[in-house]
Amino acid sequence: MAPIMCEDESSKKLQKIPLSNTIPLRINDMSFDIKNQLISAIKIAGLFSIQPDETTDVSKDAQLMVYVRYSGLTDIQEDILFFKPMSTTTRSEDIFLMVDSFFKD
Repeated sequence: MAPIMCEDESSKKLQKIPLSNTIPLRINDMSFDIKNQLISAIKIAGLFSIQPDETTDVSKDAQLMVYVRYSGLTDIQEDILFFKPMSTTTRSEDIFLMVDSFFKD
């Protein structure tokens, strides 16, 4: 894409930039920012409810997805609070411990 959009000299400079390190850092920064925005919105709302949903994927690994519902600026908002693989069993105690761990962090 760079040779099409830029001249040859600029294109060669762009090829020297290692994207392998840049992309994961940007993804981590963006996910951290989104998480902080969601937590701030929940704090502003004051009250919220969560809905855990445990499922098993095609490779038979248990996954826990927790939704959060809270009062937004104009309407009730619903977002995914977190999604984590469950390394042990899927008993209610295990689900509680994962949710508790998230809120403690």
